[in-house]
Amino acid sequence: MDDQGSGGSNVVESTMTELIVLLLAISFLFGALYLSDQENMELAELRGKLWVADDQLDKQREELGEAQDKLTRREQEVAESRELLNEQRQKLSKAVDKLGAQDRALANARDDLGETSRRFDEQNQELGKTRKRLQEQEGRLARARNRLNNQGQELVTTRRRLVATGQALDEAKRKLRGEGAPSCLATDSGHIQPLLEIRIGDARIEAVQAWPGHFDTVVGKIRGLPALLRGGRLTDRKFETLAGPIYTYGTDASNIFRQSCRFFVKFSIRTERPERFLAASNLVTQFFLIANSAEVRSWVRAHSP
Repeated sequence: MDDQGSGGSNVVESTMTELIVLLLAISFLFGALYLSDQENMELAELRGKLWVADDQLDKQREELGEAQDKLTRREQEVAESRELLNEQRQKLSKAVDKLGAQDRALANARDDLGETSRRFDEQNQELGKTRKRLQEQEGRLARARNRLNNQGQELVTTRRRLVATGQALDEAKRKLRGEGAPSCLATDSGHIQPLLEIRIGDARIEAVQAWPGHFDTVVGKIRGLPALLRGGRLTDRKFETLAGPIYTYGTDASNIFRQSCRFFVKFSIRTERPERFLAASNLVTQFFLIANSAEVRSWVRAHSP
């Protein structure tokens, strides 16, 4: 009985175990079915979200396409801007080069201006010196003008004296025609024979022989003549001293010519100063008469103011 009781107990236990297992399987099945419905709901929800996400993705694709189009246009604009920028850079580079050249030209011009300014200062200083020299020259010119005025007055006086000398020459010419004392020396044809050549220089007077050799014997008798010839170039005072005896001898009727006569001389003018010639001729004509009066008159006219 005990064995039957234990066997029945085992059967019950086995049945209970199977029941528990069955219950557990049913419970698992119901749990699995429950979980599958929940997952289906979640999957449906996810599927709905996926549709929404697809719609959003399509919109984003459209927006992305539009953005790509805008980006393409922007890239084109950037490319154009970059090309324009490159052109501007080239222009700017050329402008910079040109500006550099202008800067160098300006620097050179500044240097030239400095050099010009320096030369201007030097020229201004030189101009000041020149102005001072001109003022000094103006002063000298004023003094020279005064001297010229004085000399002009002197020339007027000299001209008057030369006119007087011309008149004296006319008088000598009249004497040559026999209107006065005869010539001490005469040619065979009766023309005047000059005794001396009187050379009138700027400061001195020289007497040299003018008579031909066949008059040597007669001329050798004239007192004072050798001393005058030996004197060479004489001062006016010395000439006056030595010429006096010759004049006295000619006017003495007891001379070798047996008459009161005058000695003629030929003027050789070696000065360009009319006043000097006037003074010398006045001195010489105190002692001698002029044989070449026409030549002397021509010189006087040429040198008259």
